[in-house]
Amino acid sequence: MAIAFSLAAAGDLHLGSSLAYLSQSQAGRLAQAQLEAFYSLCKYCARHKLDYLLLTGDIFDQIDPSPALLKSFQQGLALCPESLVIVVPGNHDPYFAGGLWDQIPETSQLHLVREPGECWQSPRHPLRIYASPFLSQSADQCLFEDFTPSLDPHYFNLLLLHGDLVKSGQTSRYNPIPQAWLASSGLDLAILGHHHQASEVISLAGQASASYLYPGCLLGRGFDELGPKGFYAGQVMKRTSSQPDAASVQLGLKFVQTPGPCFYRSDLRLDQLHLDADQDFHLQVAQALEEKVRSLSDHPDQDFFQLSLRGTRPARLDLAFLRQALSDQVFYLDLKDLSQPVADWTRYSHEPSLRAQIADLAQALLKSDRMDASSWQALFLDQDDALSRELKGLVQLPQDQQQTLLRLATDKLYAGLAEEG
Repeated sequence: MAIAFSLAAAGDLHLGSSLAYLSQSQAGRLAQAQLEAFYSLCKYCARHKLDYLLLTGDIFDQIDPSPALLKSFQQGLALCPESLVIVVPGNHDPYFAGGLWDQIPETSQLHLVREPGECWQSPRHPLRIYASPFLSQSADQCLFEDFTPSLDPHYFNLLLLHGDLVKSGQTSRYNPIPQAWLASSGLDLAILGHHHQASEVISLAGQASASYLYPGCLLGRGFDELGPKGFYAGQVMKRTSSQPDAASVQLGLKFVQTPGPCFYRSDLRLDQLHLDADQDFHLQVAQALEEKVRSLSDHPDQDFFQLSLRGTRPARLDLAFLRQALSDQVFYLDLKDLSQPVADWTRYSHEPSLRAQIADLAQALLKSDRMDASSWQALFLDQDDALSRELKGLVQLPQDQQQTLLRLATDKLYAGLAEEG
């Protein structure tokens, strides 16, 4: 016998996030994009006539979302009235009596997991979904710690859970799910929430037909949630047999990208640009930033970018000018200057000053591939002057720390000296 049905799996929508780092208008646009991503998911379910929509928790970011947001969620579900929707509450939106989930009427379409170790049996297919909700905003122990499901091999047995998949010895405050337990559970598929980066469909060790996946968050909200986001959708099938070990599972699930803004982070090394000394330095950097943005995104006017300028540069940087130059190209730009000015090593070499001595010593340091005790002795400790006495304390440190500290000190010194000039 074959069991076959279709589903979409999504989670971590975090509707109602504060987005405090954005301006009011930017936060409003991203909040609206979050809702539109959810509506897009529901429309996809309707368009492809999917049997089930499985939501892995953290649908709402706060335990007290506004009535308008609760209504928006219900309006989204109304877009896919033929799909049965199963929701397991996460750590951001836990279930408790009188809480947010009791304000959403449960219908023939929507089933909310309220009880630990719950088994929901579909009225449409030989499908059983095992799930446990968060009942508070943390869970130091596995929500299935005291629950061992008795699985009927003639059903498709699916786990829907919000939490961290952990190896032996690892811990988590957010429902640590032991890999060993999952691998030996006999489940056909585990769909998990909490991790905002989507995984592939991964086979469970020791179970040739059993797999798990994280669909990730539906839409990014910050630079810790980079790149395209979305959900998994498709057909699943299980061929059952009178011999339980002979059952086989086929997963035709694919990752579907959600339309909406994405977050990108990248570096631009100024010392790798082919700068023309006869052209304006800032205009050349602005052009390089535009090219970087367009290499990352096809829709930079909708997306969020965090770009860091690194390496060395021949002149001061005017970040305000660069931000303004890209203001009509990108929706949001966080531009950081982590570059340093090019140090003029010969500028102070003939000065009767301490910085001239540091310049000579730093050049010797940076030309050396390896700093050992003898090189320290030759470079610093045989010199009977104030600088050598200052440096004698460093010889007590491990050699790698000596070199690292001197490099950092030299970088900072010459950053200041070059900016002076």
